[in-house]
Amino acid sequence: MRPEDVAIMERGRGIYNELCFACHGEDGKGAALLGATADLIAAAKAGGQTASTIAPALAGSKLALAGKNIAINILLHGMTGPVDGQTYAAAMVPMRDNDDAWIAAVLSYVRNSFGNRAPLMTPADVALVRGKNAARPLPWTAAELMALPKPASR
Repeated sequence: MRPEDVAIMERGRGIYNELCFACHGEDGKGAALLGATADLIAAAKAGGQTASTIAPALAGSKLALAGKNIAINILLHGMTGPVDGQTYAAAMVPMRDNDDAWIAAVLSYVRNSFGNRAPLMTPADVALVRGKNAARPLPWTAAELMALPKPASR
């Protein structure tokens, strides 16, 4: 791995360990709902929670690995609703207030950790997707994301 790629992965690991692990787990398999507060557990049950983790696993995640555009859209705009037939206690909150390098770093880490393997993200990748969907006010659903046109491969 090139030194600049190592730096991206290290930054992404730091972001993940500060923020993302709380819902997606230290191992990327989802944080157990049992570790949640009583209020979160009650809200999850009232909202039809069907999963045993706060948020979906990122290890082997079809959405995280489906393509750069899908993963970027999730981080920029957030995500709501079921994932692979499971309903989770927490919705993915939008992270669009972070800069393109921040988004690229954490996605590069997620897409290349927990057994995942995918191309690293660049700030230019994020900027392109950010520009295309800048006016979107709502979080995505898994169905909407999977229906997005796939970019032409080179």
